[in-house]
Amino acid sequence: MAKTVEHALVARRVEVQELENLTGQAYAGLEKLLRLNMSACREILDESVGHVRALMAAKDVNELLSLQVGQLQALTVKSAAYGKQLFNLVSRTGVEFAQGLKVELTESRKVFSEVMDKVIENAPLGAESSIAALKKDITGLRNAIE
Repeated sequence: MAKTVEHALVARRVEVQELENLTGQAYAGLEKLLRLNMSACREILDESVGHVRALMAAKDVNELLSLQVGQLQALTVKSAAYGKQLFNLVSRTGVEFAQGLKVELTESRKVFSEVMDKVIENAPLGAESSIAALKKDITGLRNAIE
């Protein structure tokens, strides 16, 4: 019985480590998102200042309108590029997180099965009906998870 408890404690430690790894992946994705947003904000601010200076230097209405149209076209292109970068970032982070989660779930399932096998092996005599009910519940739980 002591080995079963020890095995369960080791399994919990592994799960905590995996949770820490998953949290680290999520945090790294958030850092990348913040860098992307800060970069986009800095670029917009720099370009806006330059655009205002160009507008103030405009000599007539036609030049003013031309500057505005050019700015709108540039914003459209940059918005599309930002959207693409954001999509790629979220997709990559999501895939990495899902892969880590899949590994964690597989490992947890394996450890849970091992612990339950040890509990069943060490069950006292006369507990066969309880063990059968436990096995049935575990099978149902596994099927529900899958």
